[in-house]
Amino acid sequence: MKKNLLVLFILIVGINLYAQPSGNSFACNSGVGYVNIPDNNFLDLQDSITVEMWINSCDTTGAEFDLLTKGWCQPNDAAYYFYVSAKKLHWQFVPTGSGSCSNVVTVSSNNPFLMTPNTWYHVALSHSSIGGVTMYVNGVVVPSTFVSGSASAIRNSAEPLLINVYKNFTGNLSNSISGKIDEIRLWKKVRSASDISTSMNTSLIGNETGLVAYYKFEQTGSGSGITVVNSAVTSGTVTNGTTAGTVTGVPSFVAYNNVIGACAFTGVESFGMPTKEVYMFPNPASDLVVIKSMNQTEIKHAVILDLSGRIILDQANSTSELNLNVSKLSQGFYTIIINTSNGVLSQKLVIEK
Repeated sequence: MKKNLLVLFILIVGINLYAQPSGNSFACNSGVGYVNIPDNNFLDLQDSITVEMWINSCDTTGAEFDLLTKGWCQPNDAAYYFYVSAKKLHWQFVPTGSGSCSNVVTVSSNNPFLMTPNTWYHVALSHSSIGGVTMYVNGVVVPSTFVSGSASAIRNSAEPLLINVYKNFTGNLSNSISGKIDEIRLWKKVRSASDISTSMNTSLIGNETGLVAYYKFEQTGSGSGITVVNSAVTSGTVTNGTTAGTVTGVPSFVAYNNVIGACAFTGVESFGMPTKEVYMFPNPASDLVVIKSMNQTEIKHAVILDLSGRIILDQANSTSELNLNVSKLSQGFYTIIINTSNGVLSQKLVIEK
């Protein structure tokens, strides 16, 4: 979809109004909704990679949503993950030679960026096995830091490329955006700041050098089984994707200016079930995490795993509320698995100190 950048000059002050999409966009406003792209050689981006997309999130709590992921920790077949958490950009990858998530390298933007609900933002990153990682918001470089590890090549994974979802250690899917995504571009090259800022507001032809996947999301309809067309000429139909979701009618393709119904805020994070009956807060957390059912669903059990799949905390329960003491957990990213009387849920948990 073409993005038109409007620049309004009033007297001496220039106000840059960042573009919004025209046409349709990918939307998820309940449960888990995602796109599955089968593994192929075009998605093996070891030494050089650039990821770009537009996002429009309803979240106000700093919840995590995973934008683009390839890999699975359980069989030691992880590759790369691009996501937002605590209103910061995060890039995780596993170096060549090991697929274990215990070896994951994490790069995070230093500061949160303003995310106003129902507002479009362009986010991007470039990765070089030699030059490191650079992150961008609205075409401008944002400072970032290697939280763990250092620059290196990324291992190949046989797992599919997933848009808008994270596959945790147990194989459960979670962390879909409550909002919209548009114009995903995946390059097998490092794009410069000038490259990104110049082209982010315009549609691509599809034959640009290094472009291996390009999703415009001009589809219509909702639910599972919709083909998401790849418009990159180099890779063609082999990187087409298919929608899937845990709730009827999710995901969907809506006009760029459609106001997602999920933008009615509770101040806490709800997830996992179509009825939004389980809430976890706060996330990020430092001392205490509360898991609560709003309709007396029994919270039976909760387990917290680190990135290698090791159990860090295991707590049983028999009521509709469970309080977890996480004060002894180190700062970082974890998976929390919650067993309720209605099923098993999973979610990433961010610990900040």
